[in-house]
Amino acid sequence: MSGQVLVRSVNPREIAWPVWLALGLAVVAAIIRATSAGASITGTIAGAAPFLFVAAVLYARPADVRFVYGAAAIVAYQAIPLAGQLLPNEWIARMPVLFDVRAFAITYDIALLIVGLVLLGMAVGGVRSRVGWLIVALGALVATVNIVRSVASLVELPLGDVLTLDLALSFLLGAGAALAWAYLLAASVDARRRYLAIGTALVIAATYLIDLLLLPFDRGPQTDFALLAIIFGALLALGWLTMAVAPLYGEVPGALGAAEGTTD
Repeated sequence: MSGQVLVRSVNPREIAWPVWLALGLAVVAAIIRATSAGASITGTIAGAAPFLFVAAVLYARPADVRFVYGAAAIVAYQAIPLAGQLLPNEWIARMPVLFDVRAFAITYDIALLIVGLVLLGMAVGGVRSRVGWLIVALGALVATVNIVRSVASLVELPLGDVLTLDLALSFLLGAGAALAWAYLLAASVDARRRYLAIGTALVIAATYLIDLLLLPFDRGPQTDFALLAIIFGALLALGWLTMAVAPLYGEVPGALGAAEGTTD
């Protein structure tokens, strides 16, 4: 589908309920972000954009079920923090177990993101070239640097506070997420899925690369963290929204059309 938008005129009643669910969650996420302290336009859009990507994937009615399962895992990953924020404090005060459940879910929900990204990468076609494996290797490097930084930040803590299972798992899951993003990017590049590759690259830049590029600089009290948050939010929003365009241009083979190896 050479650059042709595959959106067609459709009766809203024909749209499947999972698409409406994802769109509804996008609205909820935008409201929560807009009404939170330090809210910004870019942050609000960034909070809603992942749900729009999932809605676009499901709207395309992909032929490969891995797209559906991947989208479901991503929407679950994004929805868990929303549910935690919507949980009334009165309920938590009356049932302390809810606090533990919420803390556990928010800590380990990143595993759902990893599963979702890997499934999407597999559905796109996986890594098939040296360039693709180079991208994965760079992702492994970023993951390693993040682990080293995290461990280095804890060297001054008592040994008993540092060596915990939860902490070790959080480091591993964080590294796994970096690798999963790199895998999706590599698969998208190999399959020549232009919008999916660009969007994934922007999300990676916002999530990992900019922070690493700022390492040599001293970020003290004079640092404009509000400006950094706006930049991060803008990149995240643009990345997810670009990914959301991919299914509408045939990069997710399904009822709207099949991508024939390129979207040039």
